[in-house]
Amino acid sequence: TLFDGRGGLATGVLLESGRCRVDAPTLAPRLVPALTLLLAMPKGKKLDACVRSATELGVGSIQLATSERTQQAAPKLERLVRVLREAARQSEQLHMPTLLSPAPLLEVAPHASEAVRCWGCFARVRSDDSRRAPSKTPDEVVVAVGPEGGFTPDEVDALVARGYRPLSLGPGVLRVETAVPAALALARARLR
Repeated sequence: TLFDGRGGLATGVLLESGRCRVDAPTLAPRLVPALTLLLAMPKGKKLDACVRSATELGVGSIQLATSERTQQAAPKLERLVRVLREAARQSEQLHMPTLLSPAPLLEVAPHASEAVRCWGCFARVRSDDSRRAPSKTPDEVVVAVGPEGGFTPDEVDALVARGYRPLSLGPGVLRVETAVPAALALARARLR
């Protein structure tokens, strides 16, 4: 099975000549709704782990952000793209996510709307299940995860003002590299 990271899928046979014969290529649709990880960058190898797990879980895009507690300079995007490609190949993701350059959190955090549902992983805040999610499936779901130490109270307030609903990952505080796959899996489950 061959895939190109843009939805192209085909079966192929490796011939003795070293060439490949491709049979019945198809184009796989993207998952709906599109899932975006809004990630306030953690430091060091934790960023690699977050990008890897988000890719393996099938996000459509990863928006890197700087926040008040971000402790890392801008990462080398070429290296992160290699991590992303490797993770897409290993997990047989037909679509590789788009990796967006870091920008200040509140410049890149979208506002929630009928078309865009937004959840934020805020430490020590329970999910707000009292408000039922709209019955219409959104076009995009954004999951915001903070860096080490989480989002500051001012950042939480600003995200909530934009319509972000709390997404609880349990009673404890998780490491960012654990929070990312947990939050993305929970978001996918809530959309079913």
